[in-house]
Amino acid sequence: LTGECLKAAEAVDADAYKLTVIHPLPEGLAQALAGYDTVLFAEESVCTGIIGQQLYQQLGSIGFNGKFIHRTVENIIDHASVSQLRRQQGLDAASLIKALQE
Repeated sequence: LTGECLKAAEAVDADAYKLTVIHPLPEGLAQALAGYDTVLFAEESVCTGIIGQQLYQQLGSIGFNGKFIHRTVENIIDHASVSQLRRQQGLDAASLIKALQE
């Protein structure tokens, strides 16, 4: 997904961050993202109790007033290829670009 997201970021004049360690959140991540107008956080898991919620809380605690878009798996997953599942869940590059443009 990283290469696909990097291409998507270029298409909408955005930066992409890849987390290689997700818990705890990397020190300084919220501060680095707080300067953006919009933060889109995509993860391939269900929405409850996940790292995106922790990032949202950290951003709020340092006064982030921008738009936070959190994309996660939202429904039951059918059997399909990884690329089909990402597209179905709105986690593919085209869906992420669309979310940024809305």
